[in-house]
Amino acid sequence: MATYLIKWNPKKWQWTTLLQDVEEVRRRGFFENGWSCGNTKRIRCGDRVFLLRTGIAPRGIMASGVVYEEPYEDAHYDEERGDDTALYIGVRFDSMLHPDREGISTIEQLQTGHFANFHWRANRQASPSRLLRQRSWRSLGLLF
Repeated sequence: MATYLIKWNPKKWQWTTLLQDVEEVRRRGFFENGWSCGNTKRIRCGDRVFLLRTGIAPRGIMASGVVYEEPYEDAHYDEERGDDTALYIGVRFDSMLHPDREGISTIEQLQTGHFANFHWRANRQASPSRLLRQRSWRSLGLLF
């Protein structure tokens, strides 16, 4: 099982159902959704993902989940891109916090200990990382 970092930038896409989706995770134990994976095609079912909020404060890890659908092509999430397409993965988020209402693991917190050498501000979507192992999250109390 590999682990990937996926991103959400509110400046690029408005998540209008975020509050309802957070509540769904609390109520049902999960929320399933397609998520952009950049140009990464090597993600497989069962891989772990962590969702990093970027663009505006607070920036940091706000969700985690497991891939249930391997990369597929569909219409680009940015409607201004016309007929462009993007790659997506199906993610079953099993933990999710609302970044504007709850304390998420901020980039500043993550730049310590096990995660100090990880490039949190990298511009790549779906960055694979050996650093993002569940035992590291547990050791810092950051596994949701």
